[in-house]
Amino acid sequence: AKYLATSQPRPDSSGSH
Repeated sequence: AKYLATSQPRPDSSGSH
């Protein structure tokens, strides 16, 4: 799940800031 790197532990591989 590609979420925005907001407050998730880690969105996925892509989406880290």
